[in-house]
Amino acid sequence: MKLTEVAIKRPAFMTMIFVALAVLGLYGYLQMGVDLLPKMDWPMVFVSTVYPGAGPEEVETQITKPIEESLSSLSGLKSLRAYSGENVAFFVIEFEMSVDVNVALNEVERKINEVKTTLPEDAKDPQVFKIDLNTAPILRVASTSNMETIDFYQLLKDKIKPKIEQTDGVAMVSLVGGKEREIRIEVDNDKLKSYNLSILQVTQILKAENLDFPTGKVEQKEKNYIVRVAGKLKGIDEIKNIILSTSQNGTVRLKDVASVLDTYKESYTLSRLNKDNSIGIIIQKSSDANSVKTSDEVRKTLQELEKQYSYINLHFTIAQDITTFTRDSLKEVGRDLGLAILLVAIVLFLFLHNIKNSLIVLLAIPTSLFSAFILMNIFGFTINLITLMALTLVIGILVDDSIVVLENIHRHLELGEQPKEAAIKGRGEIGLAAIAITLVDVVVFLPIAMLSGVVGKIFREFGLTVVVSTLFSLFVSFTLTPLLASRWSRVVHFVKETLLVKFIRKFEALQDRISDKYRELLRWALNHKKTVVIVSFSLTILSITLIPFGLVGTEFMPQPDRGEFALNIEMPIGTSIEGTNEATRKVEDMIKDMPQVEQYYTIVGRSESSFGSADKSNIGQIQIRLVSEKKRKESTQEIISQVVEKASTIPGVKATASLIGIFGSADMTPVAIEIKGEELDKLIAVSKKVNEIVSSTAGTRDVKSSWEEGQPEVKVVINREKCADLGLTVGEVASTLRNALEGDNDTKYKDGDTEYDIRVVLSKQNRTNPEDVGKITIINRMGKQVQLNEIASINYGTGPTQIQRKDRSRIITIYSNLDLTRPLGEVIEEIQNKIKAQNFPPEISIFYSGEAEDMQNMFTDMLLAISFAILFVYMIMVSLFESYIHPFTIMFSLPVALVGALFALALTGETLNIFSMIGVLLSMGLVTKNAILLVDYTNTLRSRGKSMIDALLEAGPIRLRPIIMTTATMVFGMLPLAVAAGAGGDFRRGLAIVVIGALLSSTMLTLVLIPVVYTIMESYRVKVPALFKKLNPIKKKAIQEA
Repeated sequence: MKLTEVAIKRPAFMTMIFVALAVLGLYGYLQMGVDLLPKMDWPMVFVSTVYPGAGPEEVETQITKPIEESLSSLSGLKSLRAYSGENVAFFVIEFEMSVDVNVALNEVERKINEVKTTLPEDAKDPQVFKIDLNTAPILRVASTSNMETIDFYQLLKDKIKPKIEQTDGVAMVSLVGGKEREIRIEVDNDKLKSYNLSILQVTQILKAENLDFPTGKVEQKEKNYIVRVAGKLKGIDEIKNIILSTSQNGTVRLKDVASVLDTYKESYTLSRLNKDNSIGIIIQKSSDANSVKTSDEVRKTLQELEKQYSYINLHFTIAQDITTFTRDSLKEVGRDLGLAILLVAIVLFLFLHNIKNSLIVLLAIPTSLFSAFILMNIFGFTINLITLMALTLVIGILVDDSIVVLENIHRHLELGEQPKEAAIKGRGEIGLAAIAITLVDVVVFLPIAMLSGVVGKIFREFGLTVVVSTLFSLFVSFTLTPLLASRWSRVVHFVKETLLVKFIRKFEALQDRISDKYRELLRWALNHKKTVVIVSFSLTILSITLIPFGLVGTEFMPQPDRGEFALNIEMPIGTSIEGTNEATRKVEDMIKDMPQVEQYYTIVGRSESSFGSADKSNIGQIQIRLVSEKKRKESTQEIISQVVEKASTIPGVKATASLIGIFGSADMTPVAIEIKGEELDKLIAVSKKVNEIVSSTAGTRDVKSSWEEGQPEVKVVINREKCADLGLTVGEVASTLRNALEGDNDTKYKDGDTEYDIRVVLSKQNRTNPEDVGKITIINRMGKQVQLNEIASINYGTGPTQIQRKDRSRIITIYSNLDLTRPLGEVIEEIQNKIKAQNFPPEISIFYSGEAEDMQNMFTDMLLAISFAILFVYMIMVSLFESYIHPFTIMFSLPVALVGALFALALTGETLNIFSMIGVLLSMGLVTKNAILLVDYTNTLRSRGKSMIDALLEAGPIRLRPIIMTTATMVFGMLPLAVAAGAGGDFRRGLAIVVIGALLSSTMLTLVLIPVVYTIMESYRVKVPALFKKLNPIKKKAIQEA
């Protein structure tokens, strides 16, 4: 017994199956988490090492190169980037997509453990962790109280931070701003000289005087006693009275040569919200946590903490919540989903004229969606922007099979057949076409599931969601649709001439006229085959030329307008944090008077981006949130231009701006050009020229080079011979210098349960001027003082602020933002042409990274996916039709789909990007359904004895109605996405516009092109065997004569 017959003859059994699917689907939906994007694991590992007091060049030589050499032999390594800055080196290690990130992490840790023993003793142990985009910060909170800043910071660190970290879903909490307590011992260099001491000796004595030391145990018969030296310092006065030396002249205590200050660390950041001082709290979620749920839980925790610490007037203000964009985006997609279903329902009613018939088709949507939720939950999917977009896009697809089946059942009813007989025959007659339509929709997404690049990571859930729901819709069309049709569907006879009936009659009359006109057009097309082919081919070529002519731009991903951007403030190199703070406050004064600004969050001494954060005294960042678009006339880009222009008028301020990306931090610049070479002079010269080229290219702004000189340096060149003669080693000199200028904080001061750093450093008056460096004294082995300028020359100059390396070679990167007047692809193409025209040295290599590289890889992956999709579509149709010719005929519907897709992008101003390319791929499956319906029914009529032309002239008008219905439902189902203007609408529009354009052009051209191609293919199918038959006698005769 066939599946359809079982459904019709056992309705209770089939009803229970769908009830079970609905219940399981609802359970699966409730179990799924909510997030912005699917979980994405990137095989990338991050390594950082702190080398206190070292400049970028020293860090490169002593830290970066040894680690780089060790890491370069990692298996599966794709690229190794190293950044050497002041006091720190960090590495970004990217592996091939096929590499397991946890295996890679273990391998990196092993390599680091091998090499760390060769690093300088003063260097901190390297920290290794994987880069996990799923743990991005979800909340930035400004905290205030009536406590002193130092005490408040300690409360946040000791009490509040741990409490927030205990919240479900929270991975890590970081503090920004505030002042952290420190016991600073500022040593007077002149007093040291007078007592014949060095700062290194002071530090060593302090460490020896501040310790708890277990010395063993005393054993008795009854009990054992552990013996411990309790030598920890218990108060500031005790620290001051530490004895440094004793002699006949008396005792020298610490307070005699130094000031002991209970203060805060000199290196700090500042945080403000709307000009009010605060301490920032950055909250990151766990990799597997639900962003929205975690955000809600954290908000509850913050409310509880406010109540608990109300006596200090503790208050938290949400400066940024990235789940707001997630919630808004999902709400918009949900609204689009509902609107799509409504529009599809209206279209169905227009064509079917019957609420019951419309309901039969519409039931395919909820049954397929709920069934899809079962497998989505099993696969571990979340409700996110991508999966919801897939569910919205699939609305039109889900009803395709049911429309085709129901329309054919209705045709049999009009022939006078009984409902059950009409349902079985109608479904059976259209079964092959329905399977073909569904499988074609399914196989176009198989290549995406197999891709391992960015496209595969982002859209794997999209493809599988479409595949699962579409397959369930086929099941529905074979069971539920004929079951309900056999009971509800009847030929409608209108008795009363109501307004609705009149409208329906006019609509039917319009369809009849369209059908008649189409029959005439089809007859004309069959008599003018060359004209049809030439016009179709010309339109296809013309649409493709829209790309090189710049009428359709290219980019990696559209920039969502969140109404948020980051204003980056940079002061001249060497500016103190106080100077940067003063300039930043002036910028804030300008911003607060702008009516378009709703809120601004300021950090001084740190700049955050999607790549990470950087701490420098001369930088700051203001994250600005604008009022909603309804309350302002200007776009975000226009306001950015205004703010940057105003900020740049402040003396010393270099202002740039970046949009806040989907992860809640400032986006990296879309243009990043890497210049690679060994000879530094040539590398710098080429980078300056490339900088000029990028700056002169229309559409770029905020152009910047990674190679920045100007960092003031004092170079101490030690004379080794003099050093040896005076009983010193280079290591002793270097250790003394670092202790004097950077400070030593290896020893701790315990107050209650909390330990604080004790930092021994020269007093500020002894380390303010570069000349002070030469006056630092070292005590040699004979106990005599040696002044640094006696054994070393002191040189002044400038050096780089950061040194970049890639794959063990130095690189300089030129960065640039876009002003969005031109798409990324167009800007990059112009820059590439200008660079090619230059006569750069052959040993210098130039690469394009960032979004330009992502865009190139995306187009390569998508073209590969589309190629495989076309191949799979052809293979599926060959398998179903048992023919090589007819599927080839159907494939001609694919190129004409490009006509509408590309013209639609050009007319709407959208670009070819990762989302619109997915639309092209989706179209590959959708546009073939019309051709399948035409060819399948033509073959059916020919099998009944009709001639080819008569079969085509009959099949076209008969299949016109379901073709228009399926196209209309798909187009109207996509319409809410195509006009989406809310949160995340930038992502959805391009995809929907491509699909709508492709469907419209393919439908109009397919109706005439496919019948023409069908006749041409048939003529070749007849002519080729006939040609071989003619050749066979000639061949035989030639053999006989031979």
